[in-house]
Amino acid sequence: MTVLDQVIETQNFILEELSKAQTRVVDTNRRLLEGAAKVLPKVELPSFETPELPKGEDVVANSFGFASQLLSTQQSFVEQLMTSWATPQAETASTKARAKTVK
Repeated sequence: MTVLDQVIETQNFILEELSKAQTRVVDTNRRLLEGAAKVLPKVELPSFETPELPKGEDVVANSFGFASQLLSTQQSFVEQLMTSWATPQAETASTKARAKTVK
């Protein structure tokens, strides 16, 4: 197994465990709310929606959309940077630099 294979395996394990933990949190919240609904009197909650404030769903979608775009931009940047270092000029410069330090 290569180092990259081990990294990928670890990443997959982390994602699986995170998903399991998130599922447990959501399930616990549902059960809590179902239990509370049986015990607590029905109270009409005031509406918190105002024209000035965005809906929570819109804030979440916007935030994760931005994060997705940011990661994509960063990935492109790193790939371009890696490519620039892999060019013959960079290899020649790197070889020359190593040759100077060996003398």
